[in-house]
Amino acid sequence: MKFSGWKLPRWFRIIPVFLILHPALPGLQAGIDTPGEPAFFLVSRFRPWDRARLASFGEVVEFGDDSALLRTTQARAELLAGAGAEIVRVMEPPALQPPPLPFRTLPGSRSEEPLIREIIDRVDRDDLHRLMEDLTGEDEVLIGGETRRILTRNSYQTEGIAWATQFAYERLEDLGLAVEYHDYSWNGNSWRNVVAEQPGTADPEQIYVICGHIDSMPTGPLAPGADDNASGSTAVLVSAAVLSRYSFENTIRYVLFTGEEQGLIGSQYYVNDCLAAGDSISGALNFDMIAYDGDGDGAMEVYSGTTETSNALGDLFLDTISVYGLDLDPAHYLSSPSWSDQYRFWQAGYPALVGIEPFGDFNPNYHTVNDTLAGCDLDYLTGIVRAAAGTLARLAVPAAVRVPAAGGDYNGDGTSDLAVFRPETGLWAARGVTRFYFGRVGDSPVPGDWRGDGTTAPAVFRPSSGLWAIRSLTRFCFGSSGDRPVPGGYGPGFNWSPGVFREENGLWAIRGLTRYYFGRSGDLPVSADYSGDGIRQSGIFRPSTGLWAIRGLTRFYFGPGLPLPDAYGAGEGDRAAVFAAAGRWRVRGLTDFAFGAEGDVPVPSNYRGDRVARPAVFRPAAGLWAVRETTRAYFGTAGDLPVSR
Repeated sequence: MKFSGWKLPRWFRIIPVFLILHPALPGLQAGIDTPGEPAFFLVSRFRPWDRARLASFGEVVEFGDDSALLRTTQARAELLAGAGAEIVRVMEPPALQPPPLPFRTLPGSRSEEPLIREIIDRVDRDDLHRLMEDLTGEDEVLIGGETRRILTRNSYQTEGIAWATQFAYERLEDLGLAVEYHDYSWNGNSWRNVVAEQPGTADPEQIYVICGHIDSMPTGPLAPGADDNASGSTAVLVSAAVLSRYSFENTIRYVLFTGEEQGLIGSQYYVNDCLAAGDSISGALNFDMIAYDGDGDGAMEVYSGTTETSNALGDLFLDTISVYGLDLDPAHYLSSPSWSDQYRFWQAGYPALVGIEPFGDFNPNYHTVNDTLAGCDLDYLTGIVRAAAGTLARLAVPAAVRVPAAGGDYNGDGTSDLAVFRPETGLWAARGVTRFYFGRVGDSPVPGDWRGDGTTAPAVFRPSSGLWAIRSLTRFCFGSSGDRPVPGGYGPGFNWSPGVFREENGLWAIRGLTRYYFGRSGDLPVSADYSGDGIRQSGIFRPSTGLWAIRGLTRFYFGPGLPLPDAYGAGEGDRAAVFAAAGRWRVRGLTDFAFGAEGDVPVPSNYRGDRVARPAVFRPAAGLWAVRETTRAYFGTAGDLPVSR
């Protein structure tokens, strides 16, 4: 459904003129960053909607059916927010305008696109549930290597909001995205938004934003803010987890705002800085309160402003819901309400929309300590986040699928390099490419395509503490003592995800993606791309019986020996292979031969650049490398570990 009727009183459209003529304007502008000076606030969602009660908080300048203009101090306006209202501080309109944004016909369709369907289906309800638990303090989380519980995300609660924003920062960073804090100062407060960017491959200057506010209410030390707005923050973070595994022609930004509950403060500063930088934001998708469905009817509301380009965003969002059969009942309004962060984009001339639950089925726990996960409908939330990720993917235009990086390719030329890690000193050396120190005694090397740029990045896993360190990228803790690292590309994108296998109980945990049980004590993890689609599947090898079990695919017996799955045939998925005593190689369904000797370390990899794994061995005692039918070379010394796969 689409409605062009104006949902708010007509006087909202003439607020800029009113402010120019109002005699209090000089005082307002002078005190815009002074807490005690009066300012103008747009007020909505106040319960009950009563002019006399509203007047107890300040001067009611205008009063409409469901919105009002109030002149009061910042402190009294925030008391009003604590009483269940949405406030928007009226700030000076942006002096700049965005670069020219010609109208672009968006890709509406009545048939599914397989890649968009794949993206939508990768938004997993369990992932949303866990993230909601993390953001609302239901579970402890790891922040900066320390265990924390986020009990409040209120912008005035310094410790809580710092933990929340750092948690989001680290989660986005772990996806291989370029992340930064967008710092701003307001009314004596030093606050920060979180911004991550995924550059486009063809037209990176065209930017699409998915955003939500991470701060919560009420103002005290307990403010779980599950629906308002852990739900919108979850939409941003889960969309990032899914979309960062793909490549898009246009740039995508993932943005989380603070200061929303104090009057859209964080988004005001962010949008002003985007204007100053000349950013071409072709569309911003904002999500606020998308997890409460009290009557279970799947209804939601989409507001997309009043311009043709902005309205096209709303049309595409509804088209995504329809074409991909999502269980939602959206209503589309061509109007510009002021009660969430999309309003700042509209003010600046950027196209935007907001998705929100209907006012007719409003969350009774709004702005209270009772806004908890127990009151949320996760199926409803999942549907909206799937619509968000699918719409954003359609806007940014999926690029051609790139072949994953060759294992051990330290210079990005598509060929595996001879490389070693020296545990006693932390030395990494790739033959003819680079030498440096990274890591220490006891670390396990876990090199991989951590940036998603086709180049192997050095990394270590510290079993004693669960520390992961990826050179020039990030450090974090994930896993515990005794876990085996199993990193890799567990989605169709390019950058790897950290993962661990817990041998004692068969637990697999892929950071930012999933947790499940597969295998048992004594099994060895053998994750690989068994289906040939560029996505890694979990697998186990049981040395006692030679059993291979690939999760969701197959089970068979092939052994004994050291398991070495890899792509030994052109254009195929990874095959089961074992390296047995006396240099015996066996590749299931392909070949059986002798290459190497007792004590050699097998290191099959893409040494010819043809994406076919060549059998190879490293002889630690002599530093000898031998790649079958390719080369023999000396590189490394006794005690070195090969890191070429």
